Amino acid sequence: MKSSISMFNVAKDGTIAEVSGSPFSTGQSSGLHSLTAYPPKSCVLPVGIQIKPPASAPVVINPQSKGKIPVAILSTVTFNAVTQVSPNSLTFGHTGNEVSLAFCDTRGEDVNGDGLVDLVCYFNTRQTEFAAWDTTAVLKGQTITGRKIRASESIRTVPK
Repeated sequence: MKSSISMFNVAKDGTIAEVSGSPFSTGQSSGLHSLTAYPPKSCVLPVGIQIKPPASAPVVINPQSKGKIPVAILSTVTFNAVTQVSPNSLTFGHTGNEVSLAFCDTRGEDVNGDGLVDLVCYFNTRQTEFAAWDTTAVLKGQTITGRKIRASESIRTVPK
């Protein structure tokens, strides 16, 4: 039995696409059955978020509020946000670079009703630097293994 190898391109957003012509024959017989490669840490892993409460879309945020914005980082069948996200790495706000984290509830909560536990974190509203014209909230951070994560959600800010 001839061996072959499949090749994939990994885009900056973490999506994977098979290289044209793949799989390629190695021209040799081998006992090697599979080879797995993982995207480099430099690839950003897109994750889902949900700003709570999701009463309406887009979520309404008052940039002048002295409160906190609860944001759930959503788990999937291949990504456990509670165990894989490094909470202290999280930034959230107008550009996603705002150091606004107040705390995370590391017990988790199934926010979207899919049976998977999501990581809920709270961000200080004023430190998010949202302004009246903002339509997108951005979350950035990394996993416990150092892989960058990024997410965004539509918002609407109320006038000052």
